[in-house]
Amino acid sequence: MFKVSIIIPVYNVSQYIERCLLSVINQTYKDIEIILVDDASPDDSIIKVRRIMKLYPDKNISIVTHTKNKGLSAARNTGVRFSTGDYLFFLDSDDAIPENAIMYLVKKMCQNPVDLVVGTIDIIGASSKKFPSLKLSDEKIWNGSEVLNSFLKKEWYEMACNKLINKKIFFQKNCWFQEGIVHEDNLWSFQIARESYTMIVCEQPTYLYYIRPQSITQKKTEKNFDSLYVIITKILEEANSIKEKKTLYLLCEYLWNLRLYFLKNLIKSNLSGDYICSIYKRIDSVYSHKLFSDFSMPILMLLKYKLLKYLYKAKFG
Repeated sequence: MFKVSIIIPVYNVSQYIERCLLSVINQTYKDIEIILVDDASPDDSIIKVRRIMKLYPDKNISIVTHTKNKGLSAARNTGVRFSTGDYLFFLDSDDAIPENAIMYLVKKMCQNPVDLVVGTIDIIGASSKKFPSLKLSDEKIWNGSEVLNSFLKKEWYEMACNKLINKKIFFQKNCWFQEGIVHEDNLWSFQIARESYTMIVCEQPTYLYYIRPQSITQKKTEKNFDSLYVIITKILEEANSIKEKKTLYLLCEYLWNLRLYFLKNLIKSNLSGDYICSIYKRIDSVYSHKLFSDFSMPILMLLKYKLLKYLYKAKFG
């Protein structure tokens, strides 16, 4: 058996932090350390954390404090640097985990020692919404390029949470979260898939994703689009080291889908016309990369792209 470090960034989550922390304290698997990263939270979240820590002095709980807000990526990176476990598990502070979550993931790891175990997610608070099931059997081990291929085919989740990860990947393969951007999980999960030689999935629910009743779909800001530009650019840089033709084609499909997502949200945005035209040209230049000339876009995707491009031209000229 081995120690698991559970890393929980904390920022403005007073309403949820007790539920989150207690779900970790009550885990049936005991060799756990809990690292809460206070990302300069302005509310009383950390006061509530300290109150719970006093009730459970026997638990291995620590708080690492940022003197100024640095964002989710930086908070996770800080948690990794302070961790002492063999494996890592990221948990968002407004979510929780079932009491047997870590036990299920560790059991999978012990049966088949791998770099990465991907768990299953239950959505709480919205009966009409459900996370898609993992499209992979929990009886198989994925090796080498199979791990990246399965990610590019969206057969497992892009979110950083709910994965048991070998800590060595961070330090030996330099798979840190990109700081200063949003959508950071997309880039990080791609890199983890690139650097994880072996992976297995766990079909038991190991994560409780809470839908906040008051949450609404947020409008995309310039930071959203600038971040997507950074992510696409960095993924393309890493594509230069990929040799397998099948993987390169799947990568094209993955990036084409990101372009459709980018363009669709750009058309819906209320940002300034100057910014929209500027970021559109920047993204267009990225997709002139040689990689995309080596493969043909699937016909349905091509039709969607042409429609979105027509709508963009009609709206912005």
